[in-house]
Amino acid sequence: MDPRDYRKTFEVRWADLDPNRHVRSTAYADYATDTRLAWLVDQGFPLSRFEEHGFGPVLLREDSRFYREVMLGETITVSLQLSGSSADGSHWRFRQEVQCARGPVAATVEVEGGWIDLRTRRFIAPLAELVTLVASLSRSQDFAELPTLIRPGP
Repeated sequence: MDPRDYRKTFEVRWADLDPNRHVRSTAYADYATDTRLAWLVDQGFPLSRFEEHGFGPVLLREDSRFYREVMLGETITVSLQLSGSSADGSHWRFRQEVQCARGPVAATVEVEGGWIDLRTRRFIAPLAELVTLVASLSRSQDFAELPTLIRPGP
């Protein structure tokens, strides 16, 4: 699969529903997370590689918007686009659309975050290979340059 135009497909399960019998809000966040992590794994960055290098992703913000109901047994596809990043790669923003097989976009999820050193708990620029990989994702129409998250000092 082309890493610039990444998509992952899911079938809605019973556990994904709320009392109104449509997909619960937190399930959309789970689908989005699974898609981002699957993209990283598919591009050669499983969690073990992050552990080996002592850093990992951290979310600063997550925003979900809901447009259409999605019901049990439906098939959805979750896309992944880069909607912002800093020049040093320490700060990123991803936009994801949840598309129903029957047509319209059901929801969007946008997350903003960065990479932290797992020992110092401070923001870092990741491996150059990962900066290049993230930069290769397709960009949203409103892509924006973000400030670095790296702060000088102890």
